[in-house]
Amino acid sequence: MFVEEDITYAAWDKRAMLLDLYGPEKTLSEKRSVIILVHGGGWGRGSHKGYRSLAINLAKRGFFTIAVEYRLSGEAPVPAAIYDIKACVRWVRANAETYKFDADAIGITGGSAGGHLSALAAVTNEDRRFEGTANHLSFSSEINAVLSFYGPFGWINKQALGKNMEGRIAYKEALPDHHIRNGATFPPLLCVNEDIEKHRRSHNDWGKDTVQWIKKNEAGEADFFVYQAPHGYLHFFPFQEKAIDHAEEFFKRVFDQ
Repeated sequence: MFVEEDITYAAWDKRAMLLDLYGPEKTLSEKRSVIILVHGGGWGRGSHKGYRSLAINLAKRGFFTIAVEYRLSGEAPVPAAIYDIKACVRWVRANAETYKFDADAIGITGGSAGGHLSALAAVTNEDRRFEGTANHLSFSSEINAVLSFYGPFGWINKQALGKNMEGRIAYKEALPDHHIRNGATFPPLLCVNEDIEKHRRSHNDWGKDTVQWIKKNEAGEADFFVYQAPHGYLHFFPFQEKAIDHAEEFFKRVFDQ
């Protein structure tokens, strides 16, 4: 298995932004799709290192996977995290020949806050306010498929997004649902939620209304279903393995791999 960790993909002044890269083998004869993993933690906690197991096990299914660091909301408010994620996407395209990445098959996924950030990065393609000014600006930050695990689309605790967030973008612009309903283009979208009794009131419907709106208005490819597992199940066996099954099926279908 191919492993390269602590790669600097961008920098903000002296602040290096890191990613960990995993792949099926060191040398490949053909290009492979890339899946970027965005960790959760309420926007202000967590680390990309927490997705190491997820990234490795998903890479074993035949993808390149990247667990990406982004600035948490206490360091820099949203949309700083989106600047970072998009810089990571541009890094992938800038290094496609070196690693045998398929630059036309870049997917993104994550859980909870990571699911939200994945979707927000995907639905703000070509919106310069969300691009940032980090490295490889001559490359596109377009995302080709998004899988949100239990990520919110239409409502978020505003305070969690960081102090002075609304000085940079309006609160509604931090919601993927806002962009989708206002005509944003977006790639194939899958929302997978959890459904354990104690979480049912707060988490079960995240993304459901958005997907229903997309289907009703024939606005794009989108689907939603519920998986019987607790919040945060991307971290836990046996739930992680089933989530990887969902991810493998979705991304291989979308990328015809």
